[in-house]
Amino acid sequence: MSTHSQAGRRAHNIDRGGRRWAVVGLCAAFAAAPLAAQQAKGWKGLQRDLGAFRQVRFEVEGATARVALPRHPVAGHPWVWRFGPLAADPVLDQRLLARGFYVVHLTRPAAPHPPGGANDDPPKPSSTELAHAAEEALFDYLSADQGLGARVHLIVASDWKDQAAAFVARDPQRVAAVIAAAAWPWLPPGRAYLLRPEADRLDQIAFLKRHAAPGELQQDWHWLRAGLANSKLLLEKERRLRIAFLGGSITYNPGWKEMVVASLQAQHPQATLEVVAAGIPSVDSSGHAFRLERDVFLHGPVDLLVVEAAVNDATNGRDAREQLRAMEGTVRAARRINPALDVVFLHFATPAFLNSQRQGLTPEVVRVHERVADHYALPSIDLAREVGDRIDRGEFRWKEDFVDLHPSPFGQRLYAEALLRLLQDAWRAAAPGTKLVGHPMPAMLDRFSYDGGQLLDVENHGIAVGWWIDESWRPRDGAGVRRGFVDVPMLVTDEKNAPVLLHFEGRGVGIWAVVGPDVGVLEYSIDFGPFRTLDLRTRWSAGLHLPWVYLLATDLEAGDHRLEMHLSESTPADRGWLRIAWFLVNR
Repeated sequence: MSTHSQAGRRAHNIDRGGRRWAVVGLCAAFAAAPLAAQQAKGWKGLQRDLGAFRQVRFEVEGATARVALPRHPVAGHPWVWRFGPLAADPVLDQRLLARGFYVVHLTRPAAPHPPGGANDDPPKPSSTELAHAAEEALFDYLSADQGLGARVHLIVASDWKDQAAAFVARDPQRVAAVIAAAAWPWLPPGRAYLLRPEADRLDQIAFLKRHAAPGELQQDWHWLRAGLANSKLLLEKERRLRIAFLGGSITYNPGWKEMVVASLQAQHPQATLEVVAAGIPSVDSSGHAFRLERDVFLHGPVDLLVVEAAVNDATNGRDAREQLRAMEGTVRAARRINPALDVVFLHFATPAFLNSQRQGLTPEVVRVHERVADHYALPSIDLAREVGDRIDRGEFRWKEDFVDLHPSPFGQRLYAEALLRLLQDAWRAAAPGTKLVGHPMPAMLDRFSYDGGQLLDVENHGIAVGWWIDESWRPRDGAGVRRGFVDVPMLVTDEKNAPVLLHFEGRGVGIWAVVGPDVGVLEYSIDFGPFRTLDLRTRWSAGLHLPWVYLLATDLEAGDHRLEMHLSESTPADRGWLRIAWFLVNR
């Protein structure tokens, strides 16, 4: 008979006697935000509703156990036991809960008092024995009484590895996997291995003592958060789905998105899939926020919005404040148009991102975008992390296989498979629904986010002297152009000091300019303030007429304002044009 079985009988006998499981009481929050019946039924101890999940706390063998219950548990009731400090990684806990895992933590029992009294007093149990007794009793209670999975996934901090190893050794068959937490010395800081609920395998105990081959780990690089229940309902029940892909050149170029759509169509042959291709090379999140209505929603509603901007946000030099305001603005504006819209964030790979990760750092732009994703409970995929991790494992090489930040067909396939895994995991975890549900709209992270972003056409807005409308602008210098910014009306001038005035209502203003080899220097003033100088030339302008967003004021108080602009006298002699495709206003 295994030690586990003996401990199980002891735990249940003691439990029926009511001695070791101390009921702390019920908190007033128990009545709020009801959970599924199987979650609330029969749990001992103090129950607290914490919004995204409910926590149950109780005493067992002198230790305190805490169990976080997911709102939407998946089949089999998989669970993760954290061997480590309490709340060591709350973000990871939230992600696991969103995927349907129960998350368990057990404090180490208090050290026994030194022996005293008569010489014939029974010896006191050691702290190790107390810990083992608490672990056995807790495992039996959760697996046998509460119906959690018969095999547990362990996530182990470095200074708890001996305690976890002893737990595994006492009965290896009850452990599905052992995962190293980020503090382990042989893993890069910040890395976490997330699990699939259906995982059913045993990593060797030796993993706790040495570095296991990374390829053996079951790993994902995505976070489901609130999931994608609405798009699941539309695809599986109504057999239709309209997907928009919003991004830069990696989205504009053919490859991964077409693979995703083809795979979904093959899996759902009776469904009607429509695609809105809204990728424009060089455009970053600031552009996304202002072009959303024109490029995504102009021809009708969208059910699933896939957004990428990390590469261009970093490459174009947008600072963290701009990144947050633009990504948050995009989400809020999109969900104001369609409250039931499901949204996914992607973070593509660049050599700079991979270098940061190898130094144990998460690229700033990924941190900012993830802050927005967390706040609005959006699923996301860190593709840069996946590419870097898999290269470091020796699965493939950057230059020979992935080739560039504009991926080879191999890289396109990797991106497509990653998004398909997220979609399948999210749809599998989503509870069955009968109607679309609007997503909650939390308070804004930044009150000046670009959620009111609008494009104003240059033909009907602004007053200009010395400027004119080129009805179908096309460059004459042979430099490259971007689709959507050629053969379109453009407000242009080559006359210095010729003014253009724009009266607008809102919190911010800017221009969407086309900046090629001949672009000049802009001078502008807001609300009769001093003129400021801005050279519109970028490091790519020498050979390309780029569409570029310049936000000239972003933190104005809501109300009426005035913008005045002209071509500056300081413009170099070999440059002398300004071209504006749209005025930008954040209402």
